[in-house]
Amino acid sequence: MNLRHRLPRLQSLWLIVAVLVLLLAGLYRLSSGIGDTQRLRVETGIHEMTALDAAYNLDILKLRNRQLLNYDGLVATDRRMDQLFTGLTPEFARLQLSHVLAPVRDAWQSKVDAVERFKRLNAVLTNSQNHFINLATEVENRQHASHSLQGERLLDEVSRSMLIFITRGDAEDIPALSELLDQVSDLVRHWDGDDRAKGELLVSHGRKILDTHLEVQQIIDQLVNSSFTEIAS
Repeated sequence: MNLRHRLPRLQSLWLIVAVLVLLLAGLYRLSSGIGDTQRLRVETGIHEMTALDAAYNLDILKLRNRQLLNYDGLVATDRRMDQLFTGLTPEFARLQLSHVLAPVRDAWQSKVDAVERFKRLNAVLTNSQNHFINLATEVENRQHASHSLQGERLLDEVSRSMLIFITRGDAEDIPALSELLDQVSDLVRHWDGDDRAKGELLVSHGRKILDTHLEVQQIIDQLVNSSFTEIAS
């Protein structure tokens, strides 16, 4: 899967949202025929958008680090953003500035779409990580019980290497991990019955982790690593 051609648009997504929101605020300050109450209402809404952006970022990081176990916060933030856009639409239409608000809303929707992709991939990754850890312990114990020193050592090495990769997510670790999984796969072919089935499942989940971990991490980095706070301040 080639991420270079698919993710550059996400790379600047936060910056796009920030610039558009600030442009939106600037145009309001420059517009004539706007009362203090209307100005305050709009600027309050824009400031709330900025705060909601930050909250959205934080929830994504918590989800990735398993400090948050549901998507309720993301859903609530998106719902509130939708309410703010709905409230601001007539304000900008009265000033004939609908063309300014529309791209801001489009940028937010692009971000929400990216988060939906993160949620799907993160669910797959979390599932495979949990299965791999549980299977690695079980399969390694079986090899120990059968006095297979070669199998036990190989499984211990691949388990430790995979846990390091899950923690660091370093792309340089992938070739060595992939080779270890190939070795486990070759070893498993000689096993019988339930041992072989569990070994094959272990390898399958290990490869799934390699396939999805970096993609998930790149989406997170591109969503949350930006100068949004500095620009908006």
